[in-house]
Amino acid sequence: MPRPAPPPLALLASITLASAMLLPACGPKPPVNDGKTTQKGFDSAVSCSAVRPQTEPDLMAWDPGSRGNLSRLRKEGVVAVRYEAKGCNVELELLPNCIGPGAQYKYSQYPEEQTKVARNSEELYAELPLGAARLSGKLKGNRALRTDYRLVGLSAIPAGKSFTPADLKGPDCARATHVISTVYLGGFTLVAGDLNEVEGGGSVFAVGGAKAGTSSKSERLDSAGDPESCEAAAKEGVENPRCSVPLRIGLISIEGRAPTVTTPTASPQLPAPTARVVTSPSRPPPSVGARVSRGPDWKWQDQDKSGAGTVVGEDGTGWVRVRWPDGSTNSYRWGYDGKYDLSIATTAPPVAAPAGIAKSSVNVVIFAADPAWGEQIVAQLKSRGYSLAHTNVGPNPDMNIKWGGAPRDYVEEIVSVVGGMGGDVGKINRMSTAFGPKDTDIFVNLPTGSRVGGAVSAPSSGALSKSSAEVVLFMNTADQTAGNEIARVLKARGWTDTTVLGSPNSDNNIKWNGASSAQVDEILAVLSGFGVDTGSIHRKHMTELPSHKIFVNLPSGAISQECGKTVSSAVFGTMRAGTKLQLGRHRAVSGDANWADTMSPFVGRRVTVRRLSDVDAAGCPGVRVDADGEKHFWRIRDAKIIPLV
Repeated sequence: MPRPAPPPLALLASITLASAMLLPACGPKPPVNDGKTTQKGFDSAVSCSAVRPQTEPDLMAWDPGSRGNLSRLRKEGVVAVRYEAKGCNVELELLPNCIGPGAQYKYSQYPEEQTKVARNSEELYAELPLGAARLSGKLKGNRALRTDYRLVGLSAIPAGKSFTPADLKGPDCARATHVISTVYLGGFTLVAGDLNEVEGGGSVFAVGGAKAGTSSKSERLDSAGDPESCEAAAKEGVENPRCSVPLRIGLISIEGRAPTVTTPTASPQLPAPTARVVTSPSRPPPSVGARVSRGPDWKWQDQDKSGAGTVVGEDGTGWVRVRWPDGSTNSYRWGYDGKYDLSIATTAPPVAAPAGIAKSSVNVVIFAADPAWGEQIVAQLKSRGYSLAHTNVGPNPDMNIKWGGAPRDYVEEIVSVVGGMGGDVGKINRMSTAFGPKDTDIFVNLPTGSRVGGAVSAPSSGALSKSSAEVVLFMNTADQTAGNEIARVLKARGWTDTTVLGSPNSDNNIKWNGASSAQVDEILAVLSGFGVDTGSIHRKHMTELPSHKIFVNLPSGAISQECGKTVSSAVFGTMRAGTKLQLGRHRAVSGDANWADTMSPFVGRRVTVRRLSDVDAAGCPGVRVDADGEKHFWRIRDAKIIPLV
């Protein structure tokens, strides 16, 4: 059979991206002077580092021909692409001669309006990574880029669908690494111009919107879609061909086809050396909740604030994501290229004794399957003032800590010591018992498998499949909007039977029977991405539950919707410094919207919380964010937490 003719070059669209350290879902930013060089063809302010592409890249800066080809291909079947990182470069290539015939995209309404402004190269690579290298020359002088866009719908394959190489058909399929699971549709305008002009004014994509691209100081770089048609599509809920430009895509990996991530070349003038193989870590990654600190290969300056952090999930092979004491999060190497940026924390700040209960009066008993390890933990506890600490034999099969009248701060300090000695603290069930309020015993059960990488005997072997599991999120009514977003992400990851209900228990916990520890960790990682403090969630393996059920109780919620509060009674839920948000326009409370026209350009922007900001005149809790230099008060009830996962 003759070999098929190669597809037109326009369909093999390869787009160069920038350093992953500048992308929202990538690894930590390295020190300024760490010996890395700038890749030839990139802005000199951008350093090269190992790149892991985003799973939902925006397409506003992509070339129009590629967007048009994607519009055509999605109507023929599931679109396959090659999406890989090569040093400073990330390449997205449509593969028109490879198609997934087993599923079709289905349109549904998805309203979203957003503005993105890039004032320098770093912001450009972070906000518009696809096409950033091509547009970086537009930022010379006091100039900026701005795109206003409106999403009205999405075209997606069924949630939870996965693909193997056998599911794809065509001669290009051997090169495919991902399929496009979702295409977000709408219209947009992209302009460049004087910083002050670009940042001011109304939307450049709107009915009667500001024409920022027509002045002497600004230029319209690209525009697609009709604002009036987008307005109609948003109201009618049906796809409109004049407002169906692909503006963002969701990607899922083809099973067994994870792309190789290679390091940048040592010098931009030399040919790239043979790529180093990314090996799996020789040590199992720490579990969610484990305490970590700087390791032997640390090079990320003071991102840890010289303290210990908490693992909130894995971020691809050889990387883990950590939340630091100031609320910031980032990803660090745990075996990637043989490097370990982190170590299990061996110390944590000692807790001060509250009035009336001295540490020396607390009877701490470590029931450890490994007596030698138990004695090491006891030695650490005694050095912190727990002079009655001692070991015993015969731990329960469930990894837990039980206490009665002892202070909760003591409980958390003991857990941190266990974590510092290598304990898999993400698996510890915290159990306040009926010892009595005056009983200061604290019992710690550490069965076989309690160390990082071990499997505690209680959880099952993990025969439960995601599609057969029933995940129920119990959240207060005010938090169910955030709960629906969490459920959406879980469904996209294969937990297709996920629901949100009210009336949670008073205890933050996750309960399961048939799921594996890895599956529980995955759900917790999703919750962490929405700002939920997973370190406070009690993990409870319960044999009395049906094997297919997983219950998550979150009484503390995610984003508080409550107003009418005082400074002392304000509820911020899981909001803290470092939380990533998408800003929204304030809804009026008793006629008070607490809104200024200068806030409008920031609506839809993805921002980072700098600090909590008490309450406004309507008693609504709010925050100050980085995007506007902490100028405005933003009500948290109208914001949306952006997941890290």
